[in-house]
Amino acid sequence: KTIESKEKKPKKTKPSKKSAKAKIKKTIRKRALRDFLKIIPKSSKAFGSYLLSILKSVVVEEMKGEIKAGFESPYLTGQVFGYYQAVIGAVPSMTNRLIYVPVWDEELFEASFKASVAIPFYKIVYRTFLLIVKLPLRDIIKLTIGKKERRP
Repeated sequence: KTIESKEKKPKKTKPSKKSAKAKIKKTIRKRALRDFLKIIPKSSKAFGSYLLSILKSVVVEEMKGEIKAGFESPYLTGQVFGYYQAVIGAVPSMTNRLIYVPVWDEELFEASFKASVAIPFYKIVYRTFLLIVKLPLRDIIKLTIGKKERRP
């Protein structure tokens, strides 16, 4: 027969979390305001050109308007109607898009306007790619990461 002793074996001790944390120096990331201010002009110029190019890419699909108007005297109503006829004569494509109905017997102004616009998807993708290329990405990434400052 073998007899086993019931002696306790020494346990391996792990370093406590507090002591491990105390040994590591804390790092704090700093971001200076002047670094933000340095990036703003470059970024705003890129975003401005992006928005302008997107606005240039807008396509008007449909546009229609109707105006009912009458003024104090029939004389003024007739004059406005004459101006409308001159504009329609100068720009014949506006004939079906802009309708003016004169109201001769009362003062009235009612207007309704409907427009639908579209921006082609491929232009958005292309302009966004150009925006990414124009942005100072390296500076933005450096600013996002920040500078390390060690404290004991």
